[in-house]
Amino acid sequence: MSQITKFYLALDIEKAGDRFCDPILMIGCCLGDATGRIIETRAFCGPVPDEETFDQRCWTEFWMKNLNILQRIRDTAKNEGVTTIEQMMDNFMNYYYDLDQRFGPFTRAGNRRLILLSDNPAFDISSIDQALITYRGQKYTFPLRYTKSGEYNRVSDPSEMSSSLTNKKAKEILEKVKLMTPHDHWAENDAIGIYQWFIEIVKAKTS
Repeated sequence: MSQITKFYLALDIEKAGDRFCDPILMIGCCLGDATGRIIETRAFCGPVPDEETFDQRCWTEFWMKNLNILQRIRDTAKNEGVTTIEQMMDNFMNYYYDLDQRFGPFTRAGNRRLILLSDNPAFDISSIDQALITYRGQKYTFPLRYTKSGEYNRVSDPSEMSSSLTNKKAKEILEKVKLMTPHDHWAENDAIGIYQWFIEIVKAKTS
């Protein structure tokens, strides 16, 4: 039997609020392998709407405390010439599909597999799927859990995996990851943290 090579793509997003109508502002990605080696990270930023467009509770409780991140998202999108959510989503999906070309082909039962990592799939991955439908119509055939050719990519949630550890061990891992990568709400860094969190949990479970 041929050896299975696994790649992990950790994802994190920032939005203008928790509502369906609130746009994604940024998608952060971290690609790594099963050994804990980070292969690459990416940030995809879109336009930042006016303050009154934000969900007001999210603005008051979160974004007012992180205006530096909001400005960084705005500046990055401007520097990269991204003026619409459609552009941001296309940039992200082009990157996502290209992973299959560069590191795959990924198949569910084959020897090269891609596992998506998210600490809140119901929010992050579902929000990306909703944005693809809302802003890109029928351009993308499958939800994010699939490759362009329709192969299914499994999703793992480190927060659920962590629940099987002792409280002490789970806390130790979180503290270690905080020292490795800042959890500063820049989605790229947060994706790195999610990947490192996953790797540390796997190590704890197999040691």
